[in-house]
Amino acid sequence: MNKTPLNDRHYALKARMTDYAGWEMPLQYEGIIEEVLAVRGKVGMFDVSHMGEVLIRGRGSGGFLNWLLSHEVAKGDPDLISYAIICNDEGGVVDDCLVYTIAPESYLLIVNAANKEKDLVHIAESMEMYKERYPEREHSIEVLDETDHYALIAVQGPESLSVMLSMAEPLGLGEKGSEALRALEVFHHIQVEVPGHKRNMMISRTGYTGERGYEVFCPAEVAATIWDELLKKGVVPCGLGARDILRLEAGLPLYGHELSAEINPLEGGMSFAVDFDHEFRGRNKMKANTTRELIALLGEEREIPREGYPVFVSGFEVGFITSGGFSPTLRKGIALALVKADSVGLEEEVRVMIRNRGVPFKVVAPPFVKSVNFKYAD
Repeated sequence: MNKTPLNDRHYALKARMTDYAGWEMPLQYEGIIEEVLAVRGKVGMFDVSHMGEVLIRGRGSGGFLNWLLSHEVAKGDPDLISYAIICNDEGGVVDDCLVYTIAPESYLLIVNAANKEKDLVHIAESMEMYKERYPEREHSIEVLDETDHYALIAVQGPESLSVMLSMAEPLGLGEKGSEALRALEVFHHIQVEVPGHKRNMMISRTGYTGERGYEVFCPAEVAATIWDELLKKGVVPCGLGARDILRLEAGLPLYGHELSAEINPLEGGMSFAVDFDHEFRGRNKMKANTTRELIALLGEEREIPREGYPVFVSGFEVGFITSGGFSPTLRKGIALALVKADSVGLEEEVRVMIRNRGVPFKVVAPPFVKSVNFKYAD
């Protein structure tokens, strides 16, 4: 089983460990509910070093990525981060990813741990297709798996900026570090040279919780020092259990649940990440293969809807739960469900079959928990 550079820190904190996509990862420390509330109320941190890092660089790499991904990511902004979808030929999802522009014609893709090997095969196949499709374009593209060289620590919560400001010196941000952190916009990053390492540290204003947050990509060798400094500052360590509830409260998709080879981005609620005005692999069939939609469901009881439970409207089965759980913030059951398009509207009631009983849920607009500390897209 793979281990992150922070594995010994998790054992020292007596974390409950689990196998996730072949990685030994912390599921929880003090408890999932306590960790969720820490992120909602103050600040927490996550080791997400299991995520895959794929570097794509060289002449023509920007044009290739613009064709590989569901919208243009090579826009000339040296600090930009883009959320994008890697699609198959049918318009289904191979993976979703974040794309860091780290230099001209140099991009770092952050992909799901369980999908990395599949992604690398798909990227190589797509590159050959791209070269055949556009023989007139200059190509000198290199694809590198950088996963083992990086660690990733996510600092999330309403007090995350205060914590990051206090970390300016330990992170080596220099005299203007605090100013740079305050000015850092959502989906942008700054780079910091790390003495003795050829790879820079990257600090981004991103996250997977619906709260204000930052993610620190650093050379694997310095991750433990950063983690220890964050612990000294009172940041609560959080596991994957809390991370999943937080992303569900925020209405965010998870590959294998709301997105998959059979669930395209339009069906999975990610239409904002698709630009049909530019050509990309899978574009032509995506619209034709869209027959369902993602809805958000809020319960009035503590009954918990689980993945796969059927959803009914007026006695007819219209879909199924893709993700569900108990919201510690709302103290109610919440879920995302994939249903037939136009089968139900906002504020209308559906029934979810839980233990042979049709439990009522109301269709609501996500997110379930909207934080005042998070800047939402227009």
